[in-house]
Amino acid sequence: MDKLIVAKFGGSAIGVDGEGIPTILDRVKSLKSDSKLIIVCSAPLTKIDGKKRSLTDVMLDLGENAASGNNVTMEPIEQSYSNILQMVNDENKVECKKVIDEMLGLASESLTYANSEGKFEDEVRAKALAYSGEVLMSHVLNYILRSNDIQADSIALDDWPIITDDNIESTNFLFDQSNQRIEALNNKIKQYEVISIGGFIGKTEDGIITTYERGGSDRTAADIGILFHKKYETMIDLEKDSSVVSADPKVVENELDDVMELSYNEARLAGMFGMKIIDPIAIKEILENGVDMAVTITNMKSPEKIKKIEVNNKKFSFLYFNIKFLFDLINS
Repeated sequence: MDKLIVAKFGGSAIGVDGEGIPTILDRVKSLKSDSKLIIVCSAPLTKIDGKKRSLTDVMLDLGENAASGNNVTMEPIEQSYSNILQMVNDENKVECKKVIDEMLGLASESLTYANSEGKFEDEVRAKALAYSGEVLMSHVLNYILRSNDIQADSIALDDWPIITDDNIESTNFLFDQSNQRIEALNNKIKQYEVISIGGFIGKTEDGIITTYERGGSDRTAADIGILFHKKYETMIDLEKDSSVVSADPKVVENELDDVMELSYNEARLAGMFGMKIIDPIAIKEILENGVDMAVTITNMKSPEKIKKIEVNNKKFSFLYFNIKFLFDLINS
């Protein structure tokens, strides 16, 4: 059975205006050396008033301002992609810019609609986020990969394999319906070394664009793994820009230890307490679909630091005790 790695690169990994992409390219070249590779993209970051912000948050603010009747501009998002475009070579740049302009034009139409209707929600919101964030970034990354002599392609929304229910803004994965839509992606896996797809985004059976909750790109990676685990020897690799440690570094500053192994339950519990290891719903979906699949957390800056998440890990990590302490404290 051929190997397939589903590697997710989040916004922090992509970095401000794509500053993390050179490291991503190194990781892609390593990961594809002995495996087919699907990359799940989050939206990139940018800087506004000196502060890092996800383009998802930027678009959400623009949408709410537009719905409130204010004039808004797409300039911060346009500038971010203009900067990322510089990583595309001359051979691919014209086509890549055309895709950027088309998708940002569709995102802008959503803002115009929000302004005229006085609301930014449901499919209008989902379209704005897809066309300005994850879906667009997956296409741009495809051109960057091609510019670096990697046989790559991306998935168009018309061939989207993640089918969801009709709960548009916090949707739910439908396995059976998704399993009927994987042919286009499977054909690309066979044809190319690397396929890129936007995380966080789904579609209903009727073609309406939907979104998972924030952090939902982890779920996209898990869902793709669920869909392909019987066709390939599949593993999920969540690429981070730092290591997993024994407590949330925003809460605990000292005496943090690297965590090398976690059980599914530990990782899910950590996510429920706000630690950004893996979306707990991603683990829930893996377990509910009866899939025993390798999941790793990789520090992309030090890729030898790999953390394994296993279904029946019997070892108790430092993370477990920190979570248990917080749980006991909250319930005391």
